[in-house]
Amino acid sequence: MPEGSLADLPPHITTADPRFRFVPPPPPPPRPRSRVISFPRHATPVVLLYHHLHDTTTTAVAAAAAAMPSSRVSIAAVPTYGLLALTAAFLTSLAIREAFLIDTGVQQVLQGTSVLHDLDRAGIPFLCLGLLIALAHLVTPYTAYLLELLHLGYLEPNTPRASRTTLPPDSLAARAWAAHLNHVEGIAMAASAIIIAHARKVDLKIRIALSVTLVTARIVHYAAYLGGSWHLRFMAYKLGLFCVAALFGYALIGSQFHGHVSEFSYAASSLGEQVGDQVVELIRTTSGAAERVREALVAALQS
Repeated sequence: MPEGSLADLPPHITTADPRFRFVPPPPPPPRPRSRVISFPRHATPVVLLYHHLHDTTTTAVAAAAAAMPSSRVSIAAVPTYGLLALTAAFLTSLAIREAFLIDTGVQQVLQGTSVLHDLDRAGIPFLCLGLLIALAHLVTPYTAYLLELLHLGYLEPNTPRASRTTLPPDSLAARAWAAHLNHVEGIAMAASAIIIAHARKVDLKIRIALSVTLVTARIVHYAAYLGGSWHLRFMAYKLGLFCVAALFGYALIGSQFHGHVSEFSYAASSLGEQVGDQVVELIRTTSGAAERVREALVAALQS
């Protein structure tokens, strides 16, 4: 080797022995964690609004948990769950019974829009399916990302799912992620029910009524999940589940299923009227008692 050429060697090549030995270069320093810090906590009105909503909903969840002695469903809560499920079943039968009114109302709403005024009636159930997919894959995930950013102050773009484990389980952001997963899980059964009912040529009014009710139930379920209202969340989930079951029922046994629904709707309506009369009477009695108490207080103050 010509003299003086060793100085031209790269620094990672050494001549410790007569043969040149290659030493790999040192690894680059680890990259810093890619955090997107855009909302300093307690620094912007948006963050303050988030923490206000977080504190309010967390308090509601804590109160509901305190009312139930453990996280398990106790025997005392079974009648409540049963009543909520029965209410959801009654609302499903009511949607079927009032299918004509729902169909007419949806057509009037669509005709008033500039984009969907020419939509065919047969496309309304598929429009509802598109709304469910948009809710599950556009609205709920990005809302959860925003709430996570507001809660933690940063996001982990490289490992987005790992950062969710740092969220408190009762936080608003954690409930938003749970609601998103619930909506994604429900897409398959909703899509299959709507498509099968279309393939089996179920009455279009019935399909429209159940599809619209299903979308409404899922929106209410999402709002109740964020708000920490487990009663409303459970009832809305069951309402959507019963709509899917009704679509499958009409697709499988048709008129026979409609007869069973009509019988249940009639029985539930009678029971609902009796309960409603009792509630109205209770409100009237309570209002009368409150009025008498108010009059007594006014008389006492005047004397």
